[in-house]
Order: sequence, then structure tokens, then C-alpha cells
Amino acid sequence: MREFADVTAFEELLEANLRALLLRRLEGEAPAAGEMAPKLWHESPFRVLSSFEPKHAPIFFGRTRARNQLRELLARQAARGTAFVLVLGTSGSGKSSLVKAGLLPDLMLPGLVGRVALCRYAVFRPGDAPGSPLASLANAMLAETALP
Repeated sequence: MREFADVTAFEELLEANLRALLLRRLEGEAPAAGEMAPKLWHESPFRVLSSFEPKHAPIFFGRTRARNQLRELLARQAARGTAFVLVLGTSGSGKSSLVKAGLLPDLMLPGLVGRVALCRYAVFRPGDAPGSPLASLANAMLAETALP
């Protein structure tokens, strides 16, 4: 524990240490012992009306209970031989974000559901590709996250 004579002394030391930390990071130095490496995000974390995607998992938060319940339900369904869960809700309630940025990244962890070591996925909307909904599904199945 460190004591300070007054708030000004604390503020000056804090500012000096933060400046030094930022300069080291900007110059590309590795974190000092005991420092955490930053997780940099180069896009706005505010998605407005767009859903969070799997790549947004590091900044997706606030749905822990729903995420855990969904994961546990899926594991129970998988144990029964039917690894299927339907997520329902009103428009704009966050269903897509919960599944894409919450559940999918969890499923990528080996062994999370039963003895499954590898999970691949395809995300599509029927109107994503011109033509029929089947064309959209075919495009999604050919994505690098879907079929190998």
C-alpha cells in the first residue's frame, strides 16, 4: 500500500505512470512483469441495430445468464442425441447477438458439449444471396467457418 500527502501527489504519479505505460505500448514493447497485455479493439463496440458477430465476442457482455442457460440446454439436448435449441424472442431483443457472439465462441472450446472436439458453423439469412433461400444456405455452407 502506498500513501500520498494529498490528492495532487496521487494524480501526478498516476499521470506519470499512465504516460509511461502508453508510451511503452505505442513503441511496441512487451508488457512489464505484472502488467496485463491489452486486448485492442479497432472498431466501435457500439453495433447500433446490427447484431454482434462471433468476432465481437471479446466485447459482448451483459447476457451471461442467458448465455449459460443456452449452453447448458444445448449440452442436455446433445446428451439426449438431439443437439438442437430454438432461440425465440421479439425483434431486436438480441437473439442473434446472443447466439453469434455469446454461444458460438463458447462452442469453439473443445469439449464444451459432450465429447465434441471441433465445432464448425454457418450463419445465414434467407435473403443474403440473390435468388432463393437455398442459395443463401449454400453460400453459408461454403464459408471458411462451415464445411472444411
